[in-house]
Amino acid sequence: MSEEKCKEFLPRYNFFCPNCMYEQSADTSIAMKMGNNNGHGSCMNCGAFLHLEIIPDLSGNKMKAVMWGEHLFNDLVNKSADALNKMFKDVDFSKLTDNEKEEVIEKKLVEYR
Repeated sequence: MSEEKCKEFLPRYNFFCPNCMYEQSADTSIAMKMGNNNGHGSCMNCGAFLHLEIIPDLSGNKMKAVMWGEHLFNDLVNKSADALNKMFKDVDFSKLTDNEKEEVIEKKLVEYR
């Protein structure tokens, strides 16, 4: 099979390791091929464990690499923010005193448990 055909069937995506800035490339993961834009791997230079996502770019697709711990932290923050927004969506804190705010928060947390 020619090199052009290989590239057509097995696209690779360039990215930089956020830890050591080493440029490398990777193929898509099985999850990515199924539509879930999440992958992971280790840097070939420093061994850092990375979260990988494909990002569209004007010159073609590229991958974005994030340190695994940072990805987990960001994911947890986003999920926590979503949960809090759902929990307090019906509360207008601007109209409450500080004591009332504390009471509402305590009540909602008890309901959530």
